[in-house]
Amino acid sequence: MDSRRPTKQPTKQPSSTDTTSTYFNSKLNNVEDKGPPEYDDNFDALSAVSLPTISTNTRTDSLFSGSAGSSSISFRGPGSLAGRAILNLGRLTLKGVERVIISRKLSGIGSLSRGSGSAETYSDILELSRPQMYPDNIHTEAMRLLVRQIASGRTENLLKALRNWHPIEIRLLLSEMIGRFDDTISSTLKPLDSIMRAYKLNLSTRPPASRNDHSFVPFIDFLRHLISLSPSLPSSSSASSFASPSSFSFCTTTLETGLLDFLFHLYASDFRDPLTAPSSRAEPSRKSTLSIACNDLLLAVCEYGCGPGHEFKGAVSATAYIQTHPIHALWSIHPALSSLLPSNPNAKRMLKRKEAWLLVEKEWIRSRITSMYEMMLDVSNPDSLEENFVRDAFVDMVQFAGLEFGEDEEIAFRALRSLHQLIHARYHWPDIKVYLYDDDALAYAGQAFPRIIKRLCALVANPYHPFFFFALDKQDFRQTVVVHFIQWMSRASYGSSRCLRLIASSGILELVEATKKKSDPIDISTPSTLPSTSISTSNPLGITVNSDRQFIYRQAFLSWAPMVFASPGKTSADGIWDVHRDVPLFLALPKQEWDDEWDEVVTKIPGTDKEWLYKWIIDAEGDGSVSGGGRGG
Repeated sequence: MDSRRPTKQPTKQPSSTDTTSTYFNSKLNNVEDKGPPEYDDNFDALSAVSLPTISTNTRTDSLFSGSAGSSSISFRGPGSLAGRAILNLGRLTLKGVERVIISRKLSGIGSLSRGSGSAETYSDILELSRPQMYPDNIHTEAMRLLVRQIASGRTENLLKALRNWHPIEIRLLLSEMIGRFDDTISSTLKPLDSIMRAYKLNLSTRPPASRNDHSFVPFIDFLRHLISLSPSLPSSSSASSFASPSSFSFCTTTLETGLLDFLFHLYASDFRDPLTAPSSRAEPSRKSTLSIACNDLLLAVCEYGCGPGHEFKGAVSATAYIQTHPIHALWSIHPALSSLLPSNPNAKRMLKRKEAWLLVEKEWIRSRITSMYEMMLDVSNPDSLEENFVRDAFVDMVQFAGLEFGEDEEIAFRALRSLHQLIHARYHWPDIKVYLYDDDALAYAGQAFPRIIKRLCALVANPYHPFFFFALDKQDFRQTVVVHFIQWMSRASYGSSRCLRLIASSGILELVEATKKKSDPIDISTPSTLPSTSISTSNPLGITVNSDRQFIYRQAFLSWAPMVFASPGKTSADGIWDVHRDVPLFLALPKQEWDDEWDEVVTKIPGTDKEWLYKWIIDAEGDGSVSGGGRGG
């Protein structure tokens, strides 16, 4: 994702075909196995036992590529199968051994699904899961067994087996697992592979109380339990001093597998559940369980990777590693996690987030934009979203919608659409205002708002703009969506003279005039021109409840909006603009009028139809362009 990521590969990382197990070799020769030895670069498993070998240098039909001779880079493998020993027997003998493997080691599928596998059994399955060592069908079946067990939540014996694995082996295993889970996040429209199908099917074996949790929760919990196996190292230890599988940090190895990228992708997709039905993928309860599980995982990383005596990559702590990744600035930080980090991630959040998004691939910016739109489609429960999450969503949409012209207009207009959906949830306006009334935030918004207003002018000129509008949008929405933005900016300006001056200097008056010309407003310079001459505090326009109410409100608003930004106003001692003396009727408009108007014209999208919102992401990744105007968002 980011070329500046600090992940550094070992100088020489042996592949799976460079490693082996002597446990099975010793059984073949009736040699008592006395447990795992210390890791030794000079230990050669093939020279430790006497096995008949067939030179594969003269065999062109060998099942494996590469040299089959012994290597000086060898250590005890995790299971009871003969890794390189099998390789040296060649294809003909391997077929016989393969039958033994299938009959004795992979026939336990049924028992494993019930959680009855022992640690030794899992050691054998782990051995068979090593990539490039065994045929693809054996490797795939072993991986299916592992993910099925992880899905069930019963991983105690699997974790015991992993204790005897070397960090390189764990890194290879977790890299493949995380990669498979990661692929499902951005490809919900594509079929699952057989390994992820096995994981999905076995989710039903979870305890009843957790079956409505997010599908990824068992996997995240498994990673957290694996990290918790990390031992406390002496303070003088370093990453290069690992002497055996029992003395390395599982935490550091897990971080090296792309874990932070995976967690960030979950965040950018708003923790959607790609393994459930489309109508349930964005359920707040599901997303909440995954968010909590991810926070617990990050807490475990901080606990086992940043405390005294825990070293990472040559005396670089895990938290220092996290700080180099965009997730540090973009994650809606859990309070407990924040207290463990050396610096406060909440300080000047806008600027930090802006810098972090510059390091992120556009695919995940698109995912963030669309997932925010989908999140705000359901505005029935205002308490389902935390303040920080809403504020961060607003900051991100302002940043993307305010991109420099020509940088990526598609992303900018899609973000503008998501920003509209966010401000449509009016009960979140107080949370958003916190940013607009902050000096640092205003300095940041001062660059974005003029570009946003220019793009709103483009919507006035083209009510069928391909990057903003959907085919499902009603004609009323196309005509009034810009009015919604003007209304929001007007009311946002009411509480701060600084915010007022910012928006007024961004071209808002030109936008209002262009919108008035398009909508042909009626003359309401005085209330007497309205259908009713009865003016009261609760209904200053005297508008009666009829089919013309929303239309009259919009026209009244467009006629009075310039007064908000053109009037000099008065500033009190506390810096709040005293607008009541200038346009009292505008501010006294009853909430019911604009509530009804917004709700009636905003596009409603059924839960079963939400997947097409993400199609533009796949199209953009496939050919670098997106055809607008269809059912895409």
